[in-house]
Order: sequence, then C-alpha cells, then structure tokens
Amino acid sequence: YYGWYYGFGIATLGILIALAIFLKNRHMFGEHGASPNPNRLRRRYAGLSLFDITLIACIALGLFLGKVIEDGLLTTTLFNYFGLAMLGVFFFVIAKSDEKKKLIALGLLMMCLIVFFAMEMQLGSLITLFAHRNVETNVLGYPIPATVSQALNPIAIVIIGLFMSSRKVHNNQYQILKFIFGMLTTTLCFGLLYYGCLNASADYRVPYIYFLIAIALTGLGELSVWPFVQSQITALSPLNLRGFMMSLVMLFMAFANVAGIYIGRFMAVPTSEGIHDAALSLSIYCNGFKLVALYNTLFVAAFLPAFYFIHRVISATINSSQDISTRNTIRKETKNRLNLKNANAEAILSANKKEREIMFFKKSDSKKKKLATPPATLVEEKKKVATKVVSKKTAKKPVKKKTIAKKIAAKKPAVKKVPAKKAVTKKV
Repeated sequence: YYGWYYGFGIATLGILIALAIFLKNRHMFGEHGASPNPNRLRRRYAGLSLFDITLIACIALGLFLGKVIEDGLLTTTLFNYFGLAMLGVFFFVIAKSDEKKKLIALGLLMMCLIVFFAMEMQLGSLITLFAHRNVETNVLGYPIPATVSQALNPIAIVIIGLFMSSRKVHNNQYQILKFIFGMLTTTLCFGLLYYGCLNASADYRVPYIYFLIAIALTGLGELSVWPFVQSQITALSPLNLRGFMMSLVMLFMAFANVAGIYIGRFMAVPTSEGIHDAALSLSIYCNGFKLVALYNTLFVAAFLPAFYFIHRVISATINSSQDISTRNTIRKETKNRLNLKNANAEAILSANKKEREIMFFKKSDSKKKKLATPPATLVEEKKKVATKVVSKKTAKKPVKKKTIAKKIAAKKPAVKKVPAKKAVTKKV
C-alpha cells in the first residue's frame, strides 16, 4: 500500500536499532568474537587500516553488483562461477587443515542447510501464490490478504522461541536429534499442505487452519536448524577459519535460493492474462507438495550415517572442551590460592612492621623522657640504685641449725674406742 521505499526504510530502521543495542551491551560478550591476531588489525596499509579497506571494498562491491544485477543472466553466471571457486577454496582448506573431521562435519551440515532453506524460501513466493489462488482467506467473516502470510512465519518464530529458550529444551546432550527434527519439519509442512489439498472445498479452496499450522511448522524447523548450524560453526571451526566458515554459510544460503528457484518452477501454474484455473492450480500444488515431502524424507533417511558422524564429532569436541574448562578452573583455583598465601604473608609482614615501629617509638619516647628529667633527680636515682646493690651484697644469708652442729662436731678431738676384752674361760 505504501511502496518499496517505506518497506526498505522500516527494515533499515530495525537494523540500526539492533546495532545500537549490540553496541550498548557489547561488554556482555567478553572475549567472544575477538580477533585471534589483534596486532594484524592495527597494521596500516598505505595509511589505511584493515577495517577501512574492508569498508571501501564492500561499498565498491555493492556499486558493482548494483550495475551487474540489471543483467540477470550475467549475474547468475558470475555467482555460479564465484560459488564454485569458493567451494574449491573450501576443499583446499580441508586438505591442508589438521582438523579434517570437524570441517567435513561442517560441510555436511551446510549441504543439509541448502536443502532445508531451499524449501523454507518458498514462503516468499510459492506459498504466497498458493494462498492467493487456493486457500480460503476469509476467516470468521474477515478477509485476510495472501501477503499477510509473510508475517506468520516471524510471529511463529517469536512465540515458539519463547518455549525453546528454556534450559531443558536447549541443553540437550544429543543436539543432532534436534537438527534432524528441524529437517523433518519441512516434510510435515508440505505433507500437511498436501493433506489440505485433498480436503479442499468445492470451489478448490484449502481451509486456512492447514495453511497456518504449516507455516508454524516452518518456523519451528528454522529454530531447530539455523541456531544449531551457527553454534557448530563457532564450536568446530578453527580460530583462524571462523570468519571464512561464516561467509561460506552465507554462500550456501545463496545456493539454497538458487535451488528454491527450481522448486518454484516445478510447481509453476500456467496463466493467461493473469487468470488461472483453480482446479488446475490445486492439482499442480497437490502433486508438488507430495513430491517435496517425499524427497525431503528420502534425503533425511539417506543422510542418517552422516548425522551419526556429525554427532560423534560434536560429542568429541564437547568432551575436549570440558577437559580444557576443567584445566582452566584448576589453574584459576591454584592462582587464587597463591594469591591468598601472598596476601596473608604481606599482611603478616605489615603487622610485624607496625609492631617494630610501635616499639621503636616507645623506646624513643622513654629516651626523650630521660633527657627531659633534671640532673638532680638523675643523681638521686643513681644513689638509690647504688644502695640497692650494696644492700644486696651485705645482706647475710640465714644459717641453718644442722650446719652449726656439724661445725661444732668437727672442732672436737676424736676419741679412740678401746675394744672390750674377751672373757677367758678355763676348763675345769
């Protein structure tokens, strides 16, 4: 109703608000997202920093693509060759890296990402046209335009995300099961639309409830797939390749859009002067939804060994990260103990130092008092001390009685004892 200017303007305003919120709360992220080589960011090339060069290159690339995109065939050809070149770079990185298993697991996840988003991107084109042509948009007497279906997906993401943000749902040991479930939501979505086409009304209109639940399922699948892939890119990628892997994810999203074009062409409805046949369009959509659900199920079933491999790699990285975290906690605890010991030693030293200072000041105060006393009092004190010493020397010790008796006995002359004569008996 208001044109493209207002639509893109509101989107720009939302991006600026999000950027302001990020800049205000940037301290909450800590060291996450920091560059592994900060010195490289400070270097200058021809007077320009690396950030300035990147900004200029992005502006120049945007202007170039703005001119090239006018020719659709040339743009498609350039993007295809660029994508193939980036895939070659990715394979080269895998061959040269020491962590091949992690990068192979990420490559498999990106392939699944192409399949999922190739079907999820149909909300903007195929599903909207289906709602316009073959969905009962009159609900409880109120007409709902087909373009409103574009808002149903983000609303479903916000509502379902409130429940999925709880710890019990998020902290799952087998995270790959959530990813597989997200892949299967597209099967449920297109299978439900196929069932709705089978239950269409006489005027070839599908009830709106089927359409609403199908779009809610796509939102659930997006919440199960996209955050998981982003978290695994940061967890499995080496530090020097995280930026490259994130850009590679966006490239695979572009491949998903290209694949979505072919899915849309597969369910193209012929029209003459903007008029379509409702019965023909319903049969085309019914057959197309059935085949999309079937092919997606077969893809998930064929990728089950790959999912098991991804699960093994993820569990191994989680165990290694837990070991590293325990080591870091042990190091922190030992550091804290050493700091406490050093703090206690410093406290003891400071207390001893204070005691010494107090004793020193006490001695200095006593010396000051002695110097402050007059000489007459000093002479009197010396006399008192001398008399005390003399009295101690002249003081007689008490003599015990036993010692006196021993001395008297020692002075008397010794008397010799005469032995008694033995009596002589004569024999009669």
